[in-house]
Amino acid sequence: MTSAFRSSIDASVGHIAGSGVSDMVGGAPPSGDGGKFSFSPDEIRSIVKDWLDLADDYTQSMVGARPLGQVDPPGNDPASHYHAQAVATSSQAYMDSLKEKAEYCYNQAQKFQDALSDYLGVERENVRGLDSTDGSASGPSAPSAPGGI
Repeated sequence: MTSAFRSSIDASVGHIAGSGVSDMVGGAPPSGDGGKFSFSPDEIRSIVKDWLDLADDYTQSMVGARPLGQVDPPGNDPASHYHAQAVATSSQAYMDSLKEKAEYCYNQAQKFQDALSDYLGVERENVRGLDSTDGSASGPSAPSAPGGI
């Protein structure tokens, strides 16, 4: 491939997709000192609360969905019994899905809570003991925690 042809391709790709692609195609490799982020302790507390609120929403959905699986067959024939059983099976799958989602949310909240506790140098606590409904999912606090994590 001639250098003129390669330059033409690089310029076209850069024009079409932006200069970042052009740099990757023909330029130097990325430096490796990519993106960074940090959270303040209050931001992490807010994230914990959000995960707990979402878990609570899934739990409330489970409460509301319990009657779905309690369907009597409309008639006393095999088809009616089959359909009632299909509803019960589908309802159980839905309940299992909601339970998995709630557990995932609790686990994510716990990870953030553990990170916050470690950062602040305090004993870890179980997020399931925190009340997400009244905003008291504050977790541990430190007198004057430094900047961000």
